[in-house]
Amino acid sequence: MILLLHLLASGVAGGGVREDGAKLWCGKAYEPGFPALDPGKRFPIPRSLPQHTLKQRLTCTPTYSVYYPHIDTHVDIQVTHALTPIDLDAASAQPGLPATLLENSAASVEVTVAVGGSDVRMVGLPLFGSSRSRIALAGVSRGEVEVRCSATVVLGGQPVATTHRQATLHYLPPAHNTPLARIDARTASTIVYNPRVRKTGHQAIFPWGFYGDGGRLRASLADTVGRLGSNVVHAIPDVGEGDFDGSFGVDFVERVVRPLMDGEFAGAEDAWIMPDFRWHYTNLTSLTAQAATLLARTDNAAPILTWYTADEPDGNTDHPHAAPDAAHTLHNHIDRHLRRPVSIVLNCRDYGFSEYVAGAEIVLVDPYPIGVDMSFSRRWGTPCNETLGACGCDGCKGTIVDMYTRVSEARAKLTLLPGRQAAVWAVAQAFDGLDEKHWDRLPTPTDVAAMSVAAIVAGATGQLFWMLPAASPQVEDKTAELAEAVKSVAHVITAGIRVHDGDAEIFDGVRNIDWRVDGRENELGIVKASWLAGDGSCLVVAAVQLAENSAGDDFQVRLPDVAGRDRPILNIAYPALGFDKCKLVRDGNSHRLQCTGLMYEDAVIAFVTWDELPQSTAQVVFAGP
Repeated sequence: MILLLHLLASGVAGGGVREDGAKLWCGKAYEPGFPALDPGKRFPIPRSLPQHTLKQRLTCTPTYSVYYPHIDTHVDIQVTHALTPIDLDAASAQPGLPATLLENSAASVEVTVAVGGSDVRMVGLPLFGSSRSRIALAGVSRGEVEVRCSATVVLGGQPVATTHRQATLHYLPPAHNTPLARIDARTASTIVYNPRVRKTGHQAIFPWGFYGDGGRLRASLADTVGRLGSNVVHAIPDVGEGDFDGSFGVDFVERVVRPLMDGEFAGAEDAWIMPDFRWHYTNLTSLTAQAATLLARTDNAAPILTWYTADEPDGNTDHPHAAPDAAHTLHNHIDRHLRRPVSIVLNCRDYGFSEYVAGAEIVLVDPYPIGVDMSFSRRWGTPCNETLGACGCDGCKGTIVDMYTRVSEARAKLTLLPGRQAAVWAVAQAFDGLDEKHWDRLPTPTDVAAMSVAAIVAGATGQLFWMLPAASPQVEDKTAELAEAVKSVAHVITAGIRVHDGDAEIFDGVRNIDWRVDGRENELGIVKASWLAGDGSCLVVAAVQLAENSAGDDFQVRLPDVAGRDRPILNIAYPALGFDKCKLVRDGNSHRLQCTGLMYEDAVIAFVTWDELPQSTAQVVFAGP
């Protein structure tokens, strides 16, 4: 995960050395004596269309990544249409449209949806609109099913232009006794089904947990899942244990996975695992053997949340760049009856993103900004910039704003890639990196909490921490406090409607040509987001102050009008106690949440319910008259 492990693993994954012998991180030489060269592989900024010209943008996506007959009776196809002044799909031959369409109230869109050559549905949309088309699975064949969508702009009853989009529906055989996991394309949340814990139904979860050394995790697993509130166990196979080979082999399965499945650890009954193949993901023969061992030794019943393939291949500058995609294809073949999502973690600000994420339904980002010197490497004695050096946090500013930036930019890049949808998770800095020399201080509990809330506000739908043992017992305690807070609102932020993105949302999905935040980080102050439960019963608000020099800023969020309910109740989920900077105030006939005096790294997760108290341990603050 960090450069030390990169060096330990040298020779396991390919790449990382330039023709002149320079070792590379994020495509840049980092040791003394080598010239600075442009690493390339930057994410492209899409070209602008000619002035006053727009193109259609159509997305056509099954709600879930996979469907199962014993759980699902229908498929929902999410359709979104927009007009954009940027060429997001240069290969498309669709014609340009005049920007005057935006001013014509008579313009509309007719959408058709077909699944497997039948069940054609017609949907009417505005120029900027979305809809959901529900189709029964009873007549759909098992396997990979083609989904076809088309959108025609109509003006005065006459078609003006048509665009098309295709997707694939994975309709798999029933798996009654096997834990399942999949991604919801609407919310990027992880949906799980575990018959060992609950016999019916599936649920959305917010994955939360630590990475841990597989050799030592067995002894601390109960503590990890219980005291720290984790629902994910991410064990790194055999790191630092005997003859290092990093195999996810029989011994590891018996030592960690089977006890977890067999209920030996209190509080771990509903925990999920992330099998980690980082050391051998470019060796498809070894990958096949390790995955087969795991499935065979657990009777194909392991609670696998995601197959974790490559760890920082962009940092390691692994070659070939297509290796993660090849590993993804292989995992889908091995796991073809279940197709649980494949994940990858990226470390660089902007190196090889498009190529590396081709093999993932979940993209993790792991900036570690606390205690770095972003101008000069204390470890290597070289400058750090866009063409040279490794300072512990590529392209960072060295504050918690880097977590917000990295998650936001990853989401924006994925939006810009035609046909690519993936969830973005965050990995927060919770380790003692002083020996690495990149970091000159330990992250504090406040640092870790602020990074975590910043990631959630930016749109992360999962959170891991690198790594156990953490930087201090206080940091571990803080992650446990956060776990309890996130658990209390997870049912809303994983399944609710995101009604207000952060104040400085980086990319609005349609009009903004530039995915980068570069040069704007210093403008960011309080960023916030809110989610509304589908039945309107709960509003969740998360916010964090990113500005280092803030003297104390304020923010407010207007509460939605909830029919028949006029007695809102404010609940502070985080911090758990003693937070008095937020309150509800009446605003005419409605209410608003008002928080004042937020200093750097002040973070809050609050939720508002109406009329009755929720079943929660959160701090409760009643609205004023």
